[in-house]
Amino acid sequence: MNILVVNERLRPVGGTEIYVHRQARALTNLGHEVVAVCAEDDEPGTDSPFARRYPIPALFSAALNTSFLRNAWAGARALQEVLERHRPDACLLHIFDAPIGVRFLQLRAPTLRFVHTPWTYCPAGTRWLRRSNQQCRAVQGFRCLQVTRREGCMVSPSGAPLPTRHALRRVGDMSLQAAYFRHSTLVCANSAYSADEVVRLTGRSDNVRVLSPPVVPSAATPRAPVSNRIFFAGRITREKGLSDLIRALVEVPEVHLVVAGDGPERATVAGLAAELGVAPRVEWLGWVDQTIVDVAIQQSSLVVMPSLWAETFGLAGIQAAMNRRPIVAYDSGGIRDWLTPDMGILVRAGDISELAAGIDSLTRDPVRAARLGNAAYARAQSYLPERHGVSLEMLLRDACARWRAPR
Repeated sequence: MNILVVNERLRPVGGTEIYVHRQARALTNLGHEVVAVCAEDDEPGTDSPFARRYPIPALFSAALNTSFLRNAWAGARALQEVLERHRPDACLLHIFDAPIGVRFLQLRAPTLRFVHTPWTYCPAGTRWLRRSNQQCRAVQGFRCLQVTRREGCMVSPSGAPLPTRHALRRVGDMSLQAAYFRHSTLVCANSAYSADEVVRLTGRSDNVRVLSPPVVPSAATPRAPVSNRIFFAGRITREKGLSDLIRALVEVPEVHLVVAGDGPERATVAGLAAELGVAPRVEWLGWVDQTIVDVAIQQSSLVVMPSLWAETFGLAGIQAAMNRRPIVAYDSGGIRDWLTPDMGILVRAGDISELAAGIDSLTRDPVRAARLGNAAYARAQSYLPERHGVSLEMLLRDACARWRAPR
């Protein structure tokens, strides 16, 4: 097949970009030709999975200003040239929200729209109530304005409440996202949880499929774990729940925690660790590359995922599984899609005592931890890129069979 991938950026440095890169590689290895349209061609030229890359900045302009229509028209013309040159059998749409551009493609080829984050179905981007500290169940729409007044869930990157006009814009964007989903040939959600959220937003389920993200094998040499050492990886924000894990350390006094990541709450969390007297047992790595993460996982007895918000999938857990380590996690969002009792412990979100008990049970029983880690590794093999490519290939055939060109 000839396949067109559309994503704002191509350099594999963010979560979505890494997904796009691995996906394109898997499809190329299966014999398909993959070309990409992006806002900026910032991918290194060597060892690229894309046969060609076309930067069309105007296509990604979604701002409603005086130049909007001019940009949209210029982008559509450039995109039409790409379509005429490659005649793609299907288009894979990732981060691409310009309404005219999206509709342009949907009318010309089968489109598969991918769900990576809650931003596509939640104006706050988390489906998490900040003050109630629980997952949001509200139907998306103007009711979200009432919810954010009560919960303060729509915030800026600095954590400040959004002005009303910006909140209105985010709520209005949900109707656009719903239209994108409804008119896509297929919607590929990364978990059953995010698939349900898409259906809740659109009221349509017949075109929604679950396609788990590809995860590469560990880059670390296998090694024995260090006793009583646990690991956390992620952006340090309230919703990631690192503060809960710090509080849990009080109840497991022999455990040492290694943290990979950074974020706006790091100083607050470090202050909490000092206040609770556990700071000497917390090691901060900051942002590190995947090889160092894999080594740190293998040096640990287990990986903890105390996410309070509804994770769409939870890649950190599968990366732990690729390193033969069990996982202790809060039951949030899509984590229960993959975290089964034979590979780790799922506890009630927000229950710090249960979290501590799960950590304590595995650090005290290395034989059980090793058994769960081996089972986790076996399950993780179903997420390898080549498996992802085969599953996507089947969805591509399904999309081509379903699509009918407008007359």
